Amino acid sequence: MKYRLTEKIGSGGMAEVFRAVGEGPAAFGRPFVVKRIHPRLSGQAEFVRMFVDEANISARLIHPNIVQVFEFAFQDGGYYLVMEPVEGIDMAWLLRRRMERPSEQLSPSFVAEVGRQVCRGLDFAHTLTDTDGKPLDIVHRDVTPPNIMVSWNGVVKILDFGLARAAEALRLHQSDAGMVRGKMSYLAPELLEGARADARSDLFSLGVVLHELLSGERLFVGETDFDTLKLVKAMPIPRPSTRNSAVKPALDGVVMRALERDPDKRYKSADEMGDELEELVLRKGYSTRALGQKVRELADQEPPADKVRPTPLVVEVPVVGSETSTVIVDESTQLPAGARRAPTAERPRRGRRGRWQIPTVALACLFVGAIVGAALRPTAPSAVVVSAPSPALARTPPPPPAAAPPAPAPATTVRVALDSAPQGATVTGAAGPLGKTPLLLTLPRSQDAVELTLTKPGYAPLPYKVIPYQDKELVASLKRTRGRPPAAAVAGGPAPMKGPSGPSGPGAVVPARYPAPVAGAPAKAAAAPAPAPAKMPAGPPPAKGWLRR
Repeated sequence: MKYRLTEKIGSGGMAEVFRAVGEGPAAFGRPFVVKRIHPRLSGQAEFVRMFVDEANISARLIHPNIVQVFEFAFQDGGYYLVMEPVEGIDMAWLLRRRMERPSEQLSPSFVAEVGRQVCRGLDFAHTLTDTDGKPLDIVHRDVTPPNIMVSWNGVVKILDFGLARAAEALRLHQSDAGMVRGKMSYLAPELLEGARADARSDLFSLGVVLHELLSGERLFVGETDFDTLKLVKAMPIPRPSTRNSAVKPALDGVVMRALERDPDKRYKSADEMGDELEELVLRKGYSTRALGQKVRELADQEPPADKVRPTPLVVEVPVVGSETSTVIVDESTQLPAGARRAPTAERPRRGRRGRWQIPTVALACLFVGAIVGAALRPTAPSAVVVSAPSPALARTPPPPPAAAPPAPAPATTVRVALDSAPQGATVTGAAGPLGKTPLLLTLPRSQDAVELTLTKPGYAPLPYKVIPYQDKELVASLKRTRGRPPAAAVAGGPAPMKGPSGPSGPGAVVPARYPAPVAGAPAKAAAAPAPAPAKMPAGPPPAKGWLRR
């Protein structure tokens, strides 16, 4: 597939980021994001190693809360990563807005939900193993506001695992020991003393981000880098509630535990921290949908002058590299003053005066040439030889275009990223338990439904059917036992049909974003009869919420 670069989104210390369109046969097109290492760094082996390591690690991280990497390429002396596009806002933008508008309130539920989803993505990376079950020891090491995005649909994405370190078995080139490349305000204190980064280091960085979003102020900021490092190591850390009275003690406790300077006093894992944040979010009834609505609301409130589009990409040449390159620069946008047009670009039309200047100059040249030729002509006339093209070459038709290569055969297996709301549900198949959500399943490609069951304490068991005919991401919604347990849901199958007696059942939910299977797939999932609602024992009223409405 070819990737046509259309806009420059931004530039960091190591690479440039572009919007791109993937172009395939039959006018196929799909948006992507392409990251390219800075040309000035392509000749520096240390930076190239960092970029290659990012590709090797990111290719293994397939999770709903991590930006996915689709392809890694080396072309014309440059390295490229083709990644999943994310439309939304990053937390650096939100933090700047909070600092510029201190009177504007941001619900602590919003911050807690962002932290919960970040914990799920980090836990997936921290606990990832190789094919032999050996931990890869992946650590992000740069959990900062610019690397956390919230999309318009409320899904949080972690960006840029380029500073991650894995075990020696995965990394081909280790960086210099003790070299710190993270942002100093978000570094865990133990890293400043030369300790090796682990999962708890990422949790400290996340605690700083959550503290700043809740309080609307930077936490560790000194006049110099050295002053900032001293603050990270020794400054008394105030509770977020001292700067934002809307923060309740439960959320205060989660943030302050993540900010413990002793790693042994922090959460043992991102999963443990995510469980506590999830409990707080569920008390308030805050959802992913509410998160997406708030993000769109914040973006719509931005003044038009501040809604700056990415810079259109304009260069002097239409193609980067050779004719067979896979990365192309789109020059359809208007060229700025002084830029040279491509040879295939349309020339500007000349005015009336310009049309008369060419014939006048040509006649003058002919007149002068005739006089000079007459003066220099020899006494004996010279033979005039005209080279005619070969008739065989003139009549030779152009070669026919090369036939398109045959389409590759589809893979025999598909990947299904299964998640649940809330997360942590046990997924059971025909052979027994498969794991807890979020879970990545590798299934044989088929049009036959695979029957699963999702269970979680306090929630009704959810029968779930997956038709593994393509890679997909699915989210199953669990219901508390107080409600009516849902019937079987079919993921990737056709939409529920209505019969004479009404819809197929309240639990027959089919994700609308996945296409219906091809012919041969089950036409309809059999909905299990819904049992009578369980009678709940009397008990004390639910605990009060932890956030102020």
